Amino acid sequence: MAGKIALALGDYANNYGTVLQAFATFHKVRSLGYDAEAIDFTHLKKSIRNRKLRYFAGKLFDASVVREKSQIVLSRLHRLLHSDYRHGNSRRTKLFDQFRREYIKRSRPFTDWDDLSRSCREYSAVLVGSDQVWLPSQIAADFFTLNFVPDDVKRISYASSFGVPYIEPSQEERARKFLTRINHLSVREKSGQEIIRRITGRDAELVCDPTLLLSADEWDAALCNGNSTEWGGGKLLIVLLHGRQRMAQEIRP
Repeated sequence: MAGKIALALGDYANNYGTVLQAFATFHKVRSLGYDAEAIDFTHLKKSIRNRKLRYFAGKLFDASVVREKSQIVLSRLHRLLHSDYRHGNSRRTKLFDQFRREYIKRSRPFTDWDDLSRSCREYSAVLVGSDQVWLPSQIAADFFTLNFVPDDVKRISYASSFGVPYIEPSQEERARKFLTRINHLSVREKSGQEIIRRITGRDAELVCDPTLLLSADEWDAALCNGNSTEWGGGKLLIVLLHGRQRMAQEIRP
């Protein structure tokens, strides 16, 4: 192995895209000859959640944020009130947990922020990426910023996304500080490049989403044991967040 790499990944959410991005990042780093493992921040989740809550508490009078988050909460409550959804979601959660255990190697659980910071010196580098890891609430949570990594440990960002077109003025200084500390900086969106250039004057590299780093054969070998033809049955599954009608028309044969 060329060295040991710690990965700051957002795969704790039961979201298909996020978990596949985390797997692809882990798999690709491993394929390059590094001993990669995802940071287990189980014991830090409460601290991270509290930081996010403080951020959102400061946005109670921001109509756009209240409107966005209230819709998410109402949607979740609506689904949870249906017994079929609760049963299906329980099974879904178990399958996500099983996938993470089987396909993404974890570090030991770090007991607190000091333990995590000290342990970073056991690694050649710490890498963060990629799916909306620098949302305003995530910047406030201060995990994916890599601020916990000591100055003498290399910090890398691969295909990191802000998830917003601009950084609000109240967070610009905080963003400038953590972005300046990252040794090798790349993003997956041009808007991210523009944000970084405006705030820090640095030119971040524009790279593809980590899922696109793996070829079809690599996905087949990694997850299907080379038997992907047995799964398809001539059907294509597409998960869309936006633009459903337009996309449906474009892909219809």
